Amino acid sequence: MRSILKKIIPFAAAVCIAALSGGYCHAAPAIPEEVRIGLFFQGTQAGSVTIGAENGLKIGAYNDGSFKMLCEYNSNEKITVRKDAYYVSSNGDLKEYDPDSSQAASGEKTGPFHVQVGEDCEDYAEAVRQAEMMKQKGIPAYPVYSGKWQVWVGFYSDSKTARSAITVGISAILGQGSYSVIEPASNRIILTDSGKNTVLMFNGSTEKLRIDPMGNDNEALFSLNGKRYRGGLEAVRLAGSDMTIINVVPFEQYLYGVVPCEIGAYPAKEAIKAQAVAARTYAMVSMGQHGKLGFDLCATQHCQVYGGADKEAAACTNAVNETKGKIVTYDGRPAQTLYFASSGGRTEDSENVWGGSFPYLKSVEDKYELTNSANYYWTKSYSNSELSNIIKSKGRDLGSITGVSVLQYTAAGRALEVQVEGTNDKYIYIREAFKSALGLKSGMFTISTDADISARKSDNATIKLQAAGKKAVSSSGIKTVGTNTKVTVMGADGVKKTFAAYPTGYVFTGKGWGHGVGMSQEGAMGMAEAGFTYDQILEYYYTGAKVE
Repeated sequence: MRSILKKIIPFAAAVCIAALSGGYCHAAPAIPEEVRIGLFFQGTQAGSVTIGAENGLKIGAYNDGSFKMLCEYNSNEKITVRKDAYYVSSNGDLKEYDPDSSQAASGEKTGPFHVQVGEDCEDYAEAVRQAEMMKQKGIPAYPVYSGKWQVWVGFYSDSKTARSAITVGISAILGQGSYSVIEPASNRIILTDSGKNTVLMFNGSTEKLRIDPMGNDNEALFSLNGKRYRGGLEAVRLAGSDMTIINVVPFEQYLYGVVPCEIGAYPAKEAIKAQAVAARTYAMVSMGQHGKLGFDLCATQHCQVYGGADKEAAACTNAVNETKGKIVTYDGRPAQTLYFASSGGRTEDSENVWGGSFPYLKSVEDKYELTNSANYYWTKSYSNSELSNIIKSKGRDLGSITGVSVLQYTAAGRALEVQVEGTNDKYIYIREAFKSALGLKSGMFTISTDADISARKSDNATIKLQAAGKKAVSSSGIKTVGTNTKVTVMGADGVKKTFAAYPTGYVFTGKGWGHGVGMSQEGAMGMAEAGFTYDQILEYYYTGAKVE
């Protein structure tokens, strides 16, 4: 399914904030070889994930562009990757708990305290050999990589328990030796097999845990929580992000999983190719957008929707391959190729949506978009109380809403200024702010209410007004209409109609879906069906730009 809400985030949150002044954030000299996609992070972080591959996995450490093989997991069974933390076991399931919480966790507790046995090992094989010898004696040992190889024992909930384990259990079985308690650390990650045995404890301080599928690097897939992906996986623990999971994938293969999510595998081949080039250019310009979290782009609408190998479609993969290396440029540099679902007949100037001007993001007529497309017409209704609550939840307590009106429209027909009046205050929303607050599909809308009255002025011009607060002539004379009454009006046709004095409900009637800046996906499909090629489509929507 097409990502119909593409790029609806405020533009100030996008990568090219500096470009709003008319310049460019950066211009990558060449298309990158690979891209790092955040799959789980911050609000979507994961405490644990499962990963597997048909021919097994390569487990390594990645740092500053260098990959170091640590070990191979020669099994098609999945392994679990989880952070080293406090857990309570109940019916075989692990649930994380806070040791500082006043609410006691019920069940068998484990934690991030461990015991190191002996000195450093020469390599992984030696660490495994020693751990196996200990396990045969009943000691739950496992190999640990912390820049060097070691053998640790146990998962204890506190240091007292760990020290007791040394005295009562470990040293009694293994005899005299070197034993030390390992305190908790925020960067550790545990890998366990299907039998919940620890395959490896990763304790890298500057390195990231990297897991790749065995086999041909260009064709091998791995599964993550049941979904298939190309490339490999990185897991890293960052402050405030639990455990960040990153898909490191060849750049063009990343597009295999983007294009079908953004536009779908429709018959309009040239439109799909246009989408492939737009997505390639957008990703290229946006590289490093989430650099503080260790990856380039996320897998959501905030960047581009990415579904991995499970979402790939042959028509979209072919479109990516057939346009390989092609990007949209303006003045010799990669353009900011924003796109969206439907324009409603005309695209919008970027400055009317986000306040910054781009010479190639200008309003154009979208005459090839079919008016019967799924995204062309829409309506959304709110009661007075619903609208009041939404406005309040967005940080503005205007009281009970008494009126909503569009003060100014853009030349393309989108609301530029919307005034909302309430019993407490009034506020004017600029550009996308009102649309975003209400979650409307686009800014191209008109507003109607159950209090709207059409009246004719002295110059015969027809205006729309509401009765509340107005002076009205009745059989008993002139009076001011109150806000809690209904009014009956005699129309020019002699028919009486009753209206609410002020609105009790609002209906937004609109066209299009998305911000309206750049390429309309529905319009691109219409142009493709009309015989335009992908480069002609792109150069039409991005005024003055070139595909090269």
